[in-house]
Amino acid sequence: MALPQVQIDLRSLPEGIKILDIQGEITESAEEALFAAHSAASSAVRAIILNLTKVSSIDSLGAGLLIALVARIRKHGQRLQAYGLSEYCRRAFALTHLDKVISIYTDEAAALRSLIPPASGIQMAVSAVGAQVVQADLGGW
Repeated sequence: MALPQVQIDLRSLPEGIKILDIQGEITESAEEALFAAHSAASSAVRAIILNLTKVSSIDSLGAGLLIALVARIRKHGQRLQAYGLSEYCRRAFALTHLDKVISIYTDEAAALRSLIPPASGIQMAVSAVGAQVVQADLGGW
């Protein structure tokens, strides 16, 4: 059995959003970690965002895992987004057509803005600071 070459950390945000911070290579050896992270994230979640800023490569078997992840997420009625793709990862997404089934954003703030629509009468400010996400209700000001 191949040694895992990926580390995945899970962050929970308000509004039913989870972020999977992925680091390393997405290959066949990432299967257990990827699906365990999805299982941990899938309870009462409407969207999962993949942070790929620290992913060095995605091989064909890794792309297959992401396709399987898309199927699982759709089965749960959730949305899947990604951000921080290197040029190499962008090419892998294009070759495997993952860019057609996973919404891709330049950064975390852009991905979050697409998921948190302005509520009626309430303005929401979302900003990413390092690994921390800050959300403020500005409706009373």
